[in-house]
Amino acid sequence: DALLEGVTITHGAANASTGTSDTMSGGGMINVSCSPTIASCIFEENEAVATSLNGGGAMSNLYSSSPRSVDCIFRNNTASGPGGAILGHQTSAIDVSGTLFEGNSADNGGAIWSGVDSPVTIDGCVFRGNHAGMDGGAMSLGNMTSTVGNSVFTGNGCEHMGGAIKLSAGTLQMTSCSFHGNSTEWFGGGAVHLSGTAG
Repeated sequence: DALLEGVTITHGAANASTGTSDTMSGGGMINVSCSPTIASCIFEENEAVATSLNGGGAMSNLYSSSPRSVDCIFRNNTASGPGGAILGHQTSAIDVSGTLFEGNSADNGGAIWSGVDSPVTIDGCVFRGNHAGMDGGAMSLGNMTSTVGNSVFTGNGCEHMGGAIKLSAGTLQMTSCSFHGNSTEWFGGGAVHLSGTAG
């Protein structure tokens, strides 16, 4: 598929209130049934003004998309729905390595949100100062197998569950990660919160 390299995307906006479908998401970029490689790109101050499951302040991945993001920066992106930086939904995979997520915010999943059918693979990333109004200050993960390795979570927070990571169900495989100064206001799991059938 396509390669997007060395591109900066700023001040993009998706307004779901003016659309009629869930493709009205992804303030900076939307992937629909495609799997591009996104390398050395910057997504900054993009927003998704969302309703329902619409979100993805910087990027939205829908309908079996499997983009790969390498050595990118996602900074200060926002969504009023899920996924301040990246949203994965409708059997779309999220695969990110060597990337910085900083200062992103959303209702759920301050940096990353994945639906019940969307696996997540994270390697060598830094999550710093991301915030969720509800769950998963850095990431809120759905009912799939997700893998997180060699990553750092610092100063992320949320109001409800999982200051850094909230896993609702499924399996989380985590290796060689560090957590510092992550917090939640109400239901615990300052670093990680597992619930339901999570394992």
